[in-house]
Amino acid sequence: MPDERWRQRLGRPDSVSLVATSGGRWIGLVGGFREPPTGIHLISMWVEPASRGRGIAAMLVAAVLAWGREVGAEEVRLWVADGNDAANALYAGCGFSPTGTVAPLPSNPAISETEMRRPLSPAGLS
Repeated sequence: MPDERWRQRLGRPDSVSLVATSGGRWIGLVGGFREPPTGIHLISMWVEPASRGRGIAAMLVAAVLAWGREVGAEEVRLWVADGNDAANALYAGCGFSPTGTVAPLPSNPAISETEMRRPLSPAGLS
């Protein structure tokens, strides 16, 4: 995305941007923003290759889920590129399931992406 679009995302009052660090370096990131009326959209999940497989991505997802509960969201949705088996396994392990909606990946319409959803319980409940 162009730099201006990233700045707009970071400046939204109804969003969160989280990073994972190690030794003062950023090794992972994730974002989320409110989707009216009661949802959160999880975006921009990334963990550096050398840090993958250590549970960092699951912790970042958990942090977005916690933020969603804090702001009263009822569900979290995301899109994952078809064929990205690691991401699909991560999200399934975090309680997400496919909604049945499939669309072309905006950056490469030759690849499809699938929407996934996870309901949230209210803050303070499991």
